[in-house]
Amino acid sequence: MGMGALDGDWTHRRRDPGGTRALQADLARSRPEVVWSWRPSHAGSVDQVRIAGDHVHVATMAPGDPDAPGWEHATIFALDVTTGHVVAQRTLADPVPVSAMAIEQGVVHVIATRKDEPIFLYGLGVGDLRPKHRRRVTLDRDERREDVLDAWAMPGGGMWLEIESAFGGARAYASVSDGSNMAAAQTHADDVAGTGWGSPARDACTDGHALFAPLSGHDEGSMTPALWQLAPRAPVAQDIDAGNGPVLVAPENEPWARFDVRGPRSQAHAFAAEGIVGAVAIALDTEKEDRVSVQAIAVDRASGVVRWTTPVGKIPFRGALGDSARLARRPNGELLFQRLMSDGSPCTDLIRIRPDGGVDTISLGNGKRFVLDAVIGNLVLAHHEADNGRVTVTALDIDREGRILGRRTHAAWSVETPDLGGGATVYAGGGHILVRGSRALVALKV
Repeated sequence: MGMGALDGDWTHRRRDPGGTRALQADLARSRPEVVWSWRPSHAGSVDQVRIAGDHVHVATMAPGDPDAPGWEHATIFALDVTTGHVVAQRTLADPVPVSAMAIEQGVVHVIATRKDEPIFLYGLGVGDLRPKHRRRVTLDRDERREDVLDAWAMPGGGMWLEIESAFGGARAYASVSDGSNMAAAQTHADDVAGTGWGSPARDACTDGHALFAPLSGHDEGSMTPALWQLAPRAPVAQDIDAGNGPVLVAPENEPWARFDVRGPRSQAHAFAAEGIVGAVAIALDTEKEDRVSVQAIAVDRASGVVRWTTPVGKIPFRGALGDSARLARRPNGELLFQRLMSDGSPCTDLIRIRPDGGVDTISLGNGKRFVLDAVIGNLVLAHHEADNGRVTVTALDIDREGRILGRRTHAAWSVETPDLGGGATVYAGGGHILVRGSRALVALKV
């Protein structure tokens, strides 16, 4: 790989099944520029973007039809990553939006559904979008739900789905075997409630066939955030005879890993990489309203032994503590973390957590608040979206000598895009940085 080459794919929502948001490249001397922009031909919304090899796969939704509300169809486009030209497109058969998308072993897995509608799982060929299968997934537990929030493709076939229940937004996880129309196994709110743990939160991750789901703590502090390990197991003989698929390993009475952070709104966000499952937990501080408690942990994937953990640190924050977050792992083992509001705006500065236990905060931007997107080599990729829909993408050096707490970082480069329609998200791979808005997609050549 050349010094400036940005090789690699972005196959899942947080880049890879482990959710690392990390790619290897040296872009410090790059001079990126906008090389193409694209809008769907049906003038609808741009919903999901994934990168595999020389192709960008984009999930879109046709605009609403007042004469037939709810009958709009999603279309998947495959674009040439160098030119932005449409290589292939496929309109899905069922009139529901795409809720999740993942790429594994030459297959684009598309999950399409909406509240109280069936879950459809499509398999399309990478690049050519040639149909491989279309299945309706039937859950093996209560199907009353809001949506499918995320999905992970398993090596060798099969999917994990994150499901939002219609009961108070609680989350569950379903394992779907390759070639099956039935969820092989599904967790449920009762599975967690029976152990006294908190409810499942977002930002789970997978490593192989196992899924590691964060669990939120109790506001009164009686239970701290934890990690839950789930893994489908092969069916026993009587299951096979009955025509059943794999079932889920029953949850243990104790969590796979637990944090020391206590306080209201306590949640964890997980990742997996290089044999490690790590997570960052955060909670409102009970002593000061403008402070949060933070802790990170790294656990050996195979043995379950804690490799390292940080003391509970206290850091300042502004406003309300949002429910979503950005988490990225740097090559030196540091974790970068930022908590976000529901509209995608940051409510904390960038939090840097070192394996030696050190925790500090770094202000992203000069007068503008930037959102963490990814780590590319040693640089931090971040963006800011203006009210006019334009997006500023910047690569930040946070390792300059002589830094002090709160010092603003140095921008290696910065690029502004045209108006993308709001709701910006940034991806990287295939030699480009892709910036998605609700109405358009642009590519930066690096």
